[in-house]
Amino acid sequence: MIYDAHIQGVGWQGWKRDGQTAGTTGESKRLEALTVRLENTNAALEMQGHIQGKGWTAIRGNGEVIGTIGLGLRMEAIRLKVTGLNVQYRVHVEYEGWTDWKRNGEEAGTTGQSKRIEAIEIKFV
Repeated sequence: MIYDAHIQGVGWQGWKRDGQTAGTTGESKRLEALTVRLENTNAALEMQGHIQGKGWTAIRGNGEVIGTIGLGLRMEAIRLKVTGLNVQYRVHVEYEGWTDWKRNGEEAGTTGQSKRIEAIEIKFV
């Protein structure tokens, strides 16, 4: 699996993998969009993002983008599910730091608190 984050003032960062950090910490920059691509598997990926002022996105699949680009909106929470594999992920939330690791469809981040996600780490276990 590889993933890439679109960051405020930076744009697309470049592909990350195996728990690497996509995004920034300590720079007060919002994660605006995310794409995840599975490699060498027939597993099915489902992902959603909770977007500032918009709520939850529709479910997206392998290689699709969740979030917005060029609108200045923060992503506030994320859900990832990979059918047939055990995915773990955590996000770095404004003023709170890293969340606990979440698994297969659990919500990482916040809703209704107006806090931005600043970074994400994703891995298979």
